[in-house]
Amino acid sequence: MKKTILLFFSMLFSTFLFAHPMPNSVLAIDVHSKNLTCELQMPLNEMQYVVLFDVTWDSKDVVKKHRQELENYILSHFKIFVNSGEKWNTKIKSIHLEKNEQVGTGKYEELVVKMLIEPKNETQLRNFTLQYDGIMHQVVTHKTLVTIR
Repeated sequence: MKKTILLFFSMLFSTFLFAHPMPNSVLAIDVHSKNLTCELQMPLNEMQYVVLFDVTWDSKDVVKKHRQELENYILSHFKIFVNSGEKWNTKIKSIHLEKNEQVGTGKYEELVVKMLIEPKNETQLRNFTLQYDGIMHQVVTHKTLVTIR
């Protein structure tokens, strides 16, 4: 009986110790008459697991010091194409840091990336496939909320 009670409290304590929600990424796509724009918000504490440099140590300078690496990472995990496999042209317009807060996760810093996406054929603006696995390719519990406005 003592072992059962001890096991129960051990499991209960470990659940409280390790089961805490993490911030999600957000991917918002806006459809315009000739192109798409996209805003991607990625929590820095989760990005730490997917890049080869420390993004949390000196976060205020991370964009200035590692802009090219961040752009390469984002573009390698974000693709939009049509059924024929033809990729759309994606350009990163800006990258900056913001402070944010989500219910259950508290305050955190996030990388905010704004992109311009241009299709080869403007008539296909609403017919595309999005392939995105940023952070999720390494942190399997990470989620990205996608919205098309």
